[in-house]
Amino acid sequence: MRKLILIIVLLSANTLLAQKKFKLDPSSFIIGLFNDYNGRQVPLDNPKEATYLTYFYCSQKQVRSVFLDSINKYFNDDDFVFEQRTIYSKSLSKHFNSYYKINKDEDYGTTIDEVDYFYYSMKLKTKSFQTNDKKVSFILGSFILSGAKENGEFQIRMANSASHYDALLAFFKFLKFQYKANELCDTCMPTVQSVSFVPTSEYLSIFINAKIPETNYSDCDKNGL
Repeated sequence: MRKLILIIVLLSANTLLAQKKFKLDPSSFIIGLFNDYNGRQVPLDNPKEATYLTYFYCSQKQVRSVFLDSINKYFNDDDFVFEQRTIYSKSLSKHFNSYYKINKDEDYGTTIDEVDYFYYSMKLKTKSFQTNDKKVSFILGSFILSGAKENGEFQIRMANSASHYDALLAFFKFLKFQYKANELCDTCMPTVQSVSFVPTSEYLSIFINAKIPETNYSDCDKNGL
């Protein structure tokens, strides 16, 4: 499974198209791998949950390996905790939370160990991704997380995304990628957000050669958890 991240590393090191060399931005790539279902809701006043990074579903064992390999390769982290498919890190949570606009939700919270905590809602700041390489790295992470290749096009499908999906559309527009967005049944729960895209020539081979991790339900119980 570690071969998956090596593919990405090789792409970032060796891809040279239209006289431009793409350099993978690790932080942007890793944020693209974050789960954005119902947005990033974190009870920051709870010492443990404040260190939350992301969560992977039982079927995402391979993409979880890409995430862990990326963290190990690019970050020197000595407080990393992996617990029941959830990733925690005090130092890295502070780093990655800086990419988000954070607002306290006075009407929504959770109870942990019989103590009530407010949630803090986090929405991605597109201005955090100032360079083209950062934007493409985020798109690539999102593509590895929930992408597909169909009929010569590339597709990313999310559900109930609070800000990552909107960031993708903004980056596609800025980079002049051809794209077609579609929200499938926006009155359903969950709302499925899908976008098909074709990169410009200087970034096309990155997505052609990117390997999408397969979903595997062998670690899931009868309820799909």
